[in-house]
Amino acid sequence: MFEESFDLFAPLPIELFEQAEIGKAVNLITAERPGRVEFAYTRWRARFYYPNTQSMVGPNTLVSVVGRQGNTLLVLPFLKNHLSTDLQTQSAC
Repeated sequence: MFEESFDLFAPLPIELFEQAEIGKAVNLITAERPGRVEFAYTRWRARFYYPNTQSMVGPNTLVSVVGRQGNTLLVLPFLKNHLSTDLQTQSAC
């Protein structure tokens, strides 16, 4: 059988990217409703990095892709300064 115990229901770890990248929302994304984004020539499942955000992004809106959790991208509404911000520092605040 399994040599290590594996919790099937444990949340996957969050991996933050060193620098945010630009993606484009395919459909509406809100805090309550994950959506899909086009990123690196592929459509990905996406949700907001901050789950309690009051933001929403509509279809064809640019987003900042800041990380991933499993095969779900973590996004923020697009701001030019996300592209140059060190996200590790931002998440420590």
